[in-house]
Amino acid sequence: MNYLEDTSPCPLSEEESRLAYRAKQKALDILIDALKKRDSVLVEKAGENTNSVGRRPSLTPHLVHSLRKELKQVTFVKVDHPFYAICYIYPRSHERRIYLGPRFWKQGEILGADSRPGLLIEKAAQFLLDKTPTDVQGQRHEPRQIRYEFERVLKHWGIYNGHFYSCCGETVRDSVCECSFISSRPWTLSEEEWNLAEEAKQRTLMILFDALEKKESLLVENPEDFVGLERLNMCPLIPLNLVKDLITNLASVTFRKGYNVNYVLPYLDKIIIYLSHDFWQQNEMLECGSRPGTLILELSQLLGYKRYLKEPADEGEQNKVQQQPHKFPLTAFNICWVFETWMRHRGVYSGSYACCGEESRDSVCALSHLAVCLNDITPPPLTPERTLEPPYYL
Repeated sequence: MNYLEDTSPCPLSEEESRLAYRAKQKALDILIDALKKRDSVLVEKAGENTNSVGRRPSLTPHLVHSLRKELKQVTFVKVDHPFYAICYIYPRSHERRIYLGPRFWKQGEILGADSRPGLLIEKAAQFLLDKTPTDVQGQRHEPRQIRYEFERVLKHWGIYNGHFYSCCGETVRDSVCECSFISSRPWTLSEEEWNLAEEAKQRTLMILFDALEKKESLLVENPEDFVGLERLNMCPLIPLNLVKDLITNLASVTFRKGYNVNYVLPYLDKIIIYLSHDFWQQNEMLECGSRPGTLILELSQLLGYKRYLKEPADEGEQNKVQQQPHKFPLTAFNICWVFETWMRHRGVYSGSYACCGEESRDSVCALSHLAVCLNDITPPPLTPERTLEPPYYL
């Protein structure tokens, strides 16, 4: 019995049509991207690696091109009968029509397990392999196997942060991962990289704890107390609570391999910092362009400090910026800059720093440029609380 006879296919609504053809375009974009990355994700020789799906490339450019050709001809109609929970096709029909059932709309939009693009690629494979039942250029794959290759193997394993994928640096949303066959987890650090990252984390923690110990020289409790002081000039004011927050967040940081730039993402109860290639070239000790400085920069941004100060949009905002309490706004970049330049030791280390006598290698300088600058500022007037009555005086 043909269950399609029990219910008449009907046109899609305007919203359903938009979603269906958007899924088709996503699938076409994914196939095109696979062809662009043929050297990494496809195999030139038909039949090679056919039994190694998930471990080595097994799809040929010819097969992917044929899938794209079939999918371009596809049109959609709607069938509400529950028998067709997701979708159905007539493979031998001259029309490339896909009947969409109720559950199609619950499939994921982005390539991955149970996704609309993956499902449409499978249906295109059914059309194609019914037309050429023996093989495609000597290569035989079941439609579900082809779908599995795209949804479970070629998909991106990293997080898309709005600009690029963390696993391979790809900027196009609907694409395949060039690192699919490099490793089962391409974001994983090597043992050497993991050791270097953990060492940088410990160094940074020691630097932050040392800044807390030298808070009288380097930190301020309430930056608002310094509003209006004429001698403040360009001296940065780093709040005590900011350093405490950096320590708390850094303690829960884990690392993964990133591409192009460093960036940080919160995940469950962890904070993941993706480290770019440039991170390993940075200096291990605190100075301009160092690993500790990079970790402070990324965590400052996570805490809500913008990486850079945006330019004022109009004259009114320009006046507003000029009227700020002091001329050193706290952006994530500036917080990093303060640690790497204003707080760092100027003297050579030989068992102790020549500038201040500090023996701890991973530390900040109590006689640094920042300490001198803060010391030069007239301290805000203190208003002690009265606890005694005359004739006793404080």
